[in-house]
Amino acid sequence: MCSRASPTTATCSAFAWSSRTASPSSTPAWSGHGGINIFVTEVDALYQELKSRGARTLNEPRDYPYGMRDFNVQDLDGNDLCFGMESTAR
Repeated sequence: MCSRASPTTATCSAFAWSSRTASPSSTPAWSGHGGINIFVTEVDALYQELKSRGARTLNEPRDYPYGMRDFNVQDLDGNDLCFGMESTAR
C-alpha cells in the first residue's frame, strides 16, 4: 500500500523481496537482507527530494535496457530500496 507522502510519490506500486526465506516464528530477521521495488510517477523528482533530505543514494536515476528508469537507496538497516518508473527512452 502506498500513501501520498509528497507530489512525487502520489501514485506507486511496490514489490518486496528478501534474500532469506524462513518462517518468522523460527528464524530471527537479518537486517540488510531485504529490499523493495517501488514504482513512482516522477523518479527524477523523487531522487532530488530524497537526496536533499540526506538519503543514502547508491546511484542516480538512469534508463535501463529492461525498460525502467530507476535508482537505489539504502535504508538505515542496509536494505535496498529501488524507486523507478517506465522509461520513456527508446
